[in-house]
Amino acid sequence: MTDTMEAFLAVKSGGPLGPTWYRAGYRCGETGNVICALDLPASIVEATILKDARLTVVATPDGHVRLSVCGLACEDIGDGVPSISEPIDQLIARSVAAENLHLEEITSADLNSFLQRLQRAVALVQVALNHLPD
Repeated sequence: MTDTMEAFLAVKSGGPLGPTWYRAGYRCGETGNVICALDLPASIVEATILKDARLTVVATPDGHVRLSVCGLACEDIGDGVPSISEPIDQLIARSVAAENLHLEEITSADLNSFLQRLQRAVALVQVALNHLPD
C-alpha cells in the first residue's frame, strides 16, 4: 500500500472575531500525519481566498436571507456552496436593537429610509400573493 499525500488548510488559532492563524501543508492521507506545514496569518489567507470570490445574498420566498461566498470556478451557486441562512425578521431585529443603533450612530432619517424600504418590500410581497392562484 502506498501512502498518498493530501493538501490541507486548517484554522490553527482564533479569537472572538474569528481565525487569527491558519496552518497549511501536506499530510499522509492514510495516517493523517503532517509531512510539512506552514503557519500563515489569517489576513493573508483570507485575502487570498476571497480575492476572486463572489458574495451572493438572496431573500428566499419563505422569508430567509441566505448568504453564500463562491469562487470564480463555481458554476451553480446553489449546489455544494457553503451558505448561512437567517430569518429576515431576526436580521432586522438585530439591526434595530438599541445597542446597535447607539454603536452605529443611526439617525431618525436613516431609520425612516429603512422603514420606507421595508414598507416597499411588504407591498411587493402583497402583490406577489395577489398573483398566486388559490
